[in-house]
Amino acid sequence: MAYGNNDMKSYPLYNARKMYEEICKSDNPEYVDLRGNRLFFGKVDYDFNAIMLKSDSFLKLFKQKKPAKALEFVVDAFEDLKKYIKVCENRFPGFVLEDDDFLKDMKVKKGWTNVNNSYSDLLQTYNVIFRNSFIPQNSLDKKIKNVDDYIAKFMEFYDQTDAMLPLTRSTFVLSRMTDPLSSGLMLELENLNHADDEIKIKKYYAHRHFGFYVKAARKFGFLIDKNAPWRLIANFNSPNMLKYLERYGTNGEEIFDKYYTKTYLSDAETLKRYMIFYYNDYVRTTPATESLIGEDGRLLCKREIVLRKKFNYEAYQRAQERQPNNTANPMVSDDYWYPKYYALRMLEAQKKVDRHKLARETRILMRFIHISLDKPLALSYINEEAKTTFRRSAFVNGPEVPLNRLPVPRTTKARLKISDGDAPNLLELPRTNAGDSGNGGY
Repeated sequence: MAYGNNDMKSYPLYNARKMYEEICKSDNPEYVDLRGNRLFFGKVDYDFNAIMLKSDSFLKLFKQKKPAKALEFVVDAFEDLKKYIKVCENRFPGFVLEDDDFLKDMKVKKGWTNVNNSYSDLLQTYNVIFRNSFIPQNSLDKKIKNVDDYIAKFMEFYDQTDAMLPLTRSTFVLSRMTDPLSSGLMLELENLNHADDEIKIKKYYAHRHFGFYVKAARKFGFLIDKNAPWRLIANFNSPNMLKYLERYGTNGEEIFDKYYTKTYLSDAETLKRYMIFYYNDYVRTTPATESLIGEDGRLLCKREIVLRKKFNYEAYQRAQERQPNNTANPMVSDDYWYPKYYALRMLEAQKKVDRHKLARETRILMRFIHISLDKPLALSYINEEAKTTFRRSAFVNGPEVPLNRLPVPRTTKARLKISDGDAPNLLELPRTNAGDSGNGGY
């Protein structure tokens, strides 16, 4: 039997994966197919809104030396599962676990991962390409004099990438780039290759205690990832898991309200803050540029040094509160970002929007903002328009893929190059509001 792995050619790999599907039937109620019909498990709520954990205060450490975390009720259930296996080992003489058995003293090798860290890595990749390739290739340095110019040119750059990778956090969460572990509902017992079918079959499915493992996991509310049997997934609607949820005053219906926040509520604000952060870093590294301009605005052969100034977003917000009609820095205003966010979500959902519809939708959004004074309603409107098509987006095809394994975005003009040493050191990432506060940096 030829076992599937990513080093095989397309046709043999197709046959190998098909054989694996026959061995590990998807209709087994204890299995979850995170590459197929449960692709968005832990990434969306019941209304298919992209979600992320509100705060790491809801997380709990597993009882082991190497730190790993998951949601509090998940940790409780897993610790009880370990105790149950230990009791079975001691009570039943025929149930013998070898020292190298995967059930012996189970340890969590991977727990919760912070989606903000990987999202920050993605934006950093974009920004490095923009600064080190797109700006010099298109001689844009002289045209970037303030934060408005920086944002405008960055958006031109992203348009030329043909949206190869997502830009908004909602689309990033839904994409295959986001690790399912970020939900806090899962844990992994091994650091194994998810693409190697031989390991899955020989070490797990063919193991003499695998049936017991599946039933024991179910007894404590866990399901098995069909494509990575060392990954346990909390089935929060299972009666066996509900008793752990009840310890923390919630249930399967209320779990999303308690533990998660909808990402669309903070998408535009988060992206705006990142752009301001990157612009200020650009000012730090290149504080001045040259300009050829005369007194009457005509281009003359006269050099003038333009000093860029860092943008204080908090001071800008305070000024806007005092003077709501202040038109300074239009690219930082909601009048720019809400229509732009709508356009980005439509682009990422691969839904074509002509200029007439874009103008019409912009008028609707502006009514929400200026007349109804209801920004969450405007964001909800954008999200509803986008999510109906996202199930067909290219971003969700295939298994989850680490950021460093994805292709570098490139423009349609020329391929852009990036080296590891080019990335700015983001020791302090921009903070956000609207669902982005808390101990976890959200």
